[in-house]
Amino acid sequence: MKKVECLLLIIICITISCGQKPKQPALIKDNNADSNAELPEKLVEAKDPYIGQYLDEYNGEPNLQIFKRGDQYAVQVAIFRLTSLDDGVGQLTSDGLAFTATDASGNPISAVITLNADTAVVTFTKSTWSYIENGETFKYIREIGAEEIINRLCEIYGRVAQGNYNSDELAEYYCSSDWNKTLHAINESDAKNPENVGFFDFDYWIMAQDYDNISVSDIVVIDLNSAAPFVMFNLHNLGSELLMKLDIVKENGDWKIDNFNSLGAETLDLKSEMVKYLDTF
Repeated sequence: MKKVECLLLIIICITISCGQKPKQPALIKDNNADSNAELPEKLVEAKDPYIGQYLDEYNGEPNLQIFKRGDQYAVQVAIFRLTSLDDGVGQLTSDGLAFTATDASGNPISAVITLNADTAVVTFTKSTWSYIENGETFKYIREIGAEEIINRLCEIYGRVAQGNYNSDELAEYYCSSDWNKTLHAINESDAKNPENVGFFDFDYWIMAQDYDNISVSDIVVIDLNSAAPFVMFNLHNLGSELLMKLDIVKENGDWKIDNFNSLGAETLDLKSEMVKYLDTF
């Protein structure tokens, strides 16, 4: 199954250069964290019970992933030893989360997802594929353990929402050693070539130049136990919404951001572009 293109670390107090501790998030819409008690109630968006990653009841693999893309749900589901549906698009209905994807024969196939506590049941409602019958069901169990990363993401973007941060200083605390090494190389290259515009004409934390009313929502941690985990969420800025993917790694016991990816109208893999930029000088 294709991996969904989607920070775990219990919120900790880190003393920053000015001697102050990071403030609690000012504006966060969190769908998965266990508790929003520390956030202003009026600023917290209701949790979406469907969003997340679910494990196949047969083999424990992360074979169901649900996230938001605008007003629609994106669904990717793999059925053990049978098939994968990677392009599901759905909407909430009175029956549950109804979605349509493309089967292995290239035809539309429809199903509805219902929840029973932490169990998601996928029931196929319209199938012409011979290996899946109408009414056939498959079960997936919600993956537990992403709260640490989600809290970390809320901590970070809470500081971003306040607007009193330096991008590179924030990266020193929250990004990986490899990200910071590449970032420092970019800054050194630009300093040696002042006649060039430079690589960064935007803030990589928000993938934009300007900001107002920053918030995040629909946070999903993907492939937590794999070699390449990542986080997906919607970033809200200036009244618009951008789907973000942050690659994460664990360094010295802490989860760090290793790359920033935007999945909007144009996909941007920021670290890859940084490496290409360095290769030109």
